[in-house]
Amino acid sequence: MFISFAQNFEDVLLWRALKHIEKGFYIDIGAQHPEIDSVSKAFYDHDWRGVHVEPIRRYADLLREYRPDEIVLEVAIAEESGILTFYDIPDTGLSTADSSIAEGHHHQGFAVRETTVPCIPLSDVLARYGDRDIHWLKIDVEGFELAVLDGWGDSPIRPWIVVVESTLPNTQIDTHDVWEAQLVERGYTPALFDGLNRYYVSEHHPELQEALQHGPTVFDQFTFSPTVPNSFTVLIQQAFYQERDRAQQELNQERDRAQHLEAAWNESKGQVEALHAQIDKQEQAFHQQLAQEQAHAQTLVRQLESQKQNATSQIEALRIQLAQREQAVDRERDRARTLQSKLSIIQSKLSTVREKNGTLNKRANQARREANQFSQELTSVYSSLSWKFGAPLRISKRAAKKVLRILGVIPTPTAPPPASLSKPKAKARNGKPKAKTAQSGQQLKPALGAAIPEGESADNSGLTSELNQVSSATQQVYQRLMQARRPGHQDPD
Repeated sequence: MFISFAQNFEDVLLWRALKHIEKGFYIDIGAQHPEIDSVSKAFYDHDWRGVHVEPIRRYADLLREYRPDEIVLEVAIAEESGILTFYDIPDTGLSTADSSIAEGHHHQGFAVRETTVPCIPLSDVLARYGDRDIHWLKIDVEGFELAVLDGWGDSPIRPWIVVVESTLPNTQIDTHDVWEAQLVERGYTPALFDGLNRYYVSEHHPELQEALQHGPTVFDQFTFSPTVPNSFTVLIQQAFYQERDRAQQELNQERDRAQHLEAAWNESKGQVEALHAQIDKQEQAFHQQLAQEQAHAQTLVRQLESQKQNATSQIEALRIQLAQREQAVDRERDRARTLQSKLSIIQSKLSTVREKNGTLNKRANQARREANQFSQELTSVYSSLSWKFGAPLRISKRAAKKVLRILGVIPTPTAPPPASLSKPKAKARNGKPKAKTAQSGQQLKPALGAAIPEGESADNSGLTSELNQVSSATQQVYQRLMQARRPGHQDPD
């Protein structure tokens, strides 16, 4: 089983491509710690050996201590040999020769210690150890990659695989476009980007491309060191410890909560028991009330049934009454139609009566005029000389008729002469015809009465009253005539 120590599984990928090489050789620029996050440790354990370039004294000493049979160069790699200002950021793996990157770390709160270190070009390293195959070259210089590659110069040495950290420190900002052309010009082909590093394969070993097509998988059959942490396992451990602390904190909170819940449960248990007792009591009272309500409901049902029967009887009686009333209404309608018919007849008769009343009014007015005329004529007769001189003769004539009737010479009349209001024609002294004398008042009254049909006088009381006045006036005239016939009567002048 392959044990990985590298920060981002760089050793796993390189081993996949080069595991067929026995006792290979490597150059690790920016080697830092001999075990923690070390790319070369797994190869060292598989009998590989190489060169470590580390400018920081403490890490160079550790490498010499842990790797006594390997070469440790305590220098920096630059374009040319000399003295280089270097920025040490202790215990971080962020130390760099780039002043701008160091300033950025300082602003982020990291402690930055400025120092000077010797530097040589990459071409010198390749020249010293290029008498053998260099199977892999790793460059981890925290933003100083371009200067390192510029120091390659005209060296013809070509490691099989070159691994370069290609993002700004502690970021995912890619920087390969700044320096990748240096490798392409030297015959290297980009093979893989693992999110942190870029892998390049020499044109002399294109067969290694296939092994660098993807990141680590379960088929690489690797594990982590149980004693040496790396960045990945540290992150896992930190996450584990954080999760453990969080879980412990949650557990303590849950325990406290459980205690509170237990206390609340005990309190609630007493309340529940009291509620159960109250519920039992209320349930008993409810059942009693329910029984009473049921009994009351049954009584109401019986009452409603009785009321329903009474209502049914009443409805039936009302239906009978309604039928009777409808029959009565029909009879009243028939009667109304009959009365309407009679009313039409009565109205017709009333119209006839009104016409007859008009006729009677005309006849009454005619009778009144005739009575007035008769009265005038009678007055004229009484005032005439012939009436006054003929009075003895008329008396003698009536006496002679009575004697003759007594003697039986003339028959006694059996019926009164016919009623007539006409007067005998007589000529006045001036040659004009005189008015006839009126018949007796007894004859005039029936004549006037006959002028009014029976049954119509009640409907015309005013006309009857006027006729009575005419009859009374005629009676007075008749009495005056009778008085004038008496012997010794003096007619008015």
